[in-house]
Amino acid sequence: MTPHDRFGNPIDPAAGFARGAILASATEDGRRQRQGVALIRERVLRLGMASVGIFTGNRRNFLLGEADISTLAEEWIGPSLYGEALAAAIRAHLAAPPEAACFVFNRGSAALAASMLALAPQGRVVSVVPETGRSHPSLRRGAVIAGAGFEEIEGITALPALLATPASVLVVTTVTSSLARLPEAGIAEAAALGRRAGLPVLLDDAYGARIRTVLHGGAPGFAHGADLVVTNADKAGLPGPRAGVMAGDAALMARIIAAGSLLGMEARAPVAAGVLRGLEAYSPDDLRHEAAQGTALSGALIARLGGDAVERTDLGPMVSADEVLALTCARAGIGGPPVVPVEATAALGMLLMQGHGILTTNIAGQPGSHPALRLKPAGPALERCGGVKAVAQAVDEGISAVAAMLKDPAAFRPLLLGQG
Repeated sequence: MTPHDRFGNPIDPAAGFARGAILASATEDGRRQRQGVALIRERVLRLGMASVGIFTGNRRNFLLGEADISTLAEEWIGPSLYGEALAAAIRAHLAAPPEAACFVFNRGSAALAASMLALAPQGRVVSVVPETGRSHPSLRRGAVIAGAGFEEIEGITALPALLATPASVLVVTTVTSSLARLPEAGIAEAAALGRRAGLPVLLDDAYGARIRTVLHGGAPGFAHGADLVVTNADKAGLPGPRAGVMAGDAALMARIIAAGSLLGMEARAPVAAGVLRGLEAYSPDDLRHEAAQGTALSGALIARLGGDAVERTDLGPMVSADEVLALTCARAGIGGPPVVPVEATAALGMLLMQGHGILTTNIAGQPGSHPALRLKPAGPALERCGGVKAVAQAVDEGISAVAAMLKDPAAFRPLLLGQG
């Protein structure tokens, strides 16, 4: 049976949310992203870089020094100069064993998709996620491209039964993009069950490699018995650039690297060298600072919208897309909204950028990005946007503005997709 959202809209299984008349597919989602980029550009040209605060949780800085440009960033010679240092930095960051192979992909999603292509061709993928969570779409899409079946469960209760049927790989998402977290005991038990079934165990530790260990005292992924661990170079305290960082069993890694490289998924020399500099610059205190800012912002937004509407996460407040649309409907005094939740949060994101320089994944995220309003301040984001009370007020007023648009539905399309 097809699941539906709170408003009766059918959930698109590929996206994980309901599609509407405006954001009808990934194609329109791409137009939404380009419109968001256009709004960012307009604001920066008018008011400068410091007029935009990053609330995606991803800093995506590029820390190469001037001397690195002509050495490490050189495509042919550069990798020979930084390769050993990069592998050592990755092993240290992920607490990987000394014999682990390491690689940098152009995105974390590329690492996951390449893993499906290499480990599960015409096979079966078993995915474990936290309660109420969902794996990254690249896992399911990678499985489809590999011709593999894909089964996903929340928590580990049903895992023994799933593993009774032959499978190709077990993937465990430790912390989702909405920051739902699998308990440490669950991670360890899942890995043990996978290994007993003779499967490679891959941990998607994009956020978890730091959130679990720094904020919750958890163990590194390899300590739980994982064969492979993937994290992102721009999430949860890491400064960027955007890339997927992977380490693990050398034989498995060789297959994954080959599959990814055949499709151009590898990070080129400048990006890989930038990852090295980012790992060298990382401090757990950066993550603790971001978490403290997120906690303060959660409190301010709860004061505005109420505790039932706002969910606290480790890095800041989250308001589900369904909840955003419900709030706008209540303020507009209507029952049947003319848009779906993802269109409401995209509109809210556009207004937050236009009026306040608050940059969220609702406007800048890739097609298919999680539609909830997630405010994860990174770097000087709060300072640039006036502080926690100012940001909470902007969100509150933005919801009222979207509520007014519900009475003029024609206003949504140009706001989300631009003119033409």
